[in-house]
Amino acid sequence: MTCDYTVTSGSREFPCHRVILRARSRVFNSGITVNMLEGTEGRWDVKDSNPQAVDAMMKHIYTGDIPEEVKLRPLELLQLANQYELEDLEEATRDIILTRLTVENAVTTLIEIDRYGAGKTEGKDQVIEFIKKHAKADVESENWEHFVNNYGTLVTNIVSAVTN
Repeated sequence: MTCDYTVTSGSREFPCHRVILRARSRVFNSGITVNMLEGTEGRWDVKDSNPQAVDAMMKHIYTGDIPEEVKLRPLELLQLANQYELEDLEEATRDIILTRLTVENAVTTLIEIDRYGAGKTEGKDQVIEFIKKHAKADVESENWEHFVNNYGTLVTNIVSAVTN
């Protein structure tokens, strides 16, 4: 089957097939089938990621497997998986991220899980429980002040968890 579509990221091009993109992602399906630029020009530019993460996403789209790159760039792949509605990849990246929780990255992880969680609470609840268990160290971390000043709803979620 000859490639009839191109996904780009940075200077990299990923020759691919419309039918596979449409079958694996509702987002690609919508963009390719409607009279949008992506549908009429036969290209889709992934602007808010990097070529390595897009390459991993494309491997997942074509094989259904979770690529090894998920271990190297789980936050980037969580964003892409959420953006392109790739539920298996999203779940796998969230699982990797949650196994790597530390006091140093808990606040950042909570922000990213909340941002790209697509309304799912399982990962968010796990991070909040981790922060709750390590509250003293988390509050003393360098990220805490920025977190409190910019993510009031998440701070409220943590306070609610601590008080319950």
